[in-house]
Amino acid sequence: SNSVRFSAATLAIRIAANTCEDTVAHNAYLVGKIMAARLDHPVERTDELDMLYQTSFGDCTIGIEAARRMLRTSYTIHGTTERLSRQLRVAFALKVCGDIAGSKALLEKVHAESVKEHLASTFSFASWRLSSIHLDLDDIIEAERWFGEYQRIAPVDREPLAGVIVNNHSVRIALVRGDLVRAEYHFLRGQESMLESGHLIRLAHSMATQLGIARLRADIAEVAKVVDIARPIFKKVQSSIGQSFFASEIALSLATLGLLEEATCTANEYVRVRREQSPLPNYFTKRLEVFGIVIRQRT
Repeated sequence: SNSVRFSAATLAIRIAANTCEDTVAHNAYLVGKIMAARLDHPVERTDELDMLYQTSFGDCTIGIEAARRMLRTSYTIHGTTERLSRQLRVAFALKVCGDIAGSKALLEKVHAESVKEHLASTFSFASWRLSSIHLDLDDIIEAERWFGEYQRIAPVDREPLAGVIVNNHSVRIALVRGDLVRAEYHFLRGQESMLESGHLIRLAHSMATQLGIARLRADIAEVAKVVDIARPIFKKVQSSIGQSFFASEIALSLATLGLLEEATCTANEYVRVRREQSPLPNYFTKRLEVFGIVIRQRT
């Protein structure tokens, strides 16, 4: 049916975002547009498709306009879970497209309503997203507080994704805290699911955490070894959503090895091709400035 084909197109775009396959995403988007026109509420379906595709691969101006229309229409949805789930997707699109304040406010609203309605799934995802925003703002206290909310009810034993989130996010927080034991523990726990998934974006996160752990160990030989493996992977993912952590870790590692020119070029090339329209995370420039690396902000 047209509805099934539309759902398949949106799923294909989501998968392509994790495998960094632009052509696959574009073809799925074209199919989705055709299917959306044949369904009930075609404008709303097109907005859903535009928010997803344009945010990840296309024009963020179109993506954020679609996201804001999706937010307005979400208030007409009678089912609370469906409405809040849509608002979570909108909040993510707003963040990518540059509206950090709008994303944060919407996530806080979803979180509060999820508490009121006892909705564990939207509660946990809102908590995780808020923790991620505070990590970007270099506010480790708030990042840990919101992540604690996520961990409190995350269905780690039932849902593999929850385990991936817990381990990956715990490594990020441990690296900020300089807690090598915790970073290594959660990195090793997360490796099995990463290797099983064949998921390029998860592999990128794994490489970033390996770089961070090697630097925390002050093991120069290991840093050099991981950098050699990480370079080609970073090239593949640097224009995908959510790669500031990887970019900062590879640039810091290059600088640690004394390769300041390559570190500067790597960081600035990332800024040039970076998918997000939001400001660079606070930690990105702050940590690179320690090595005298100047970042040319995108205009």
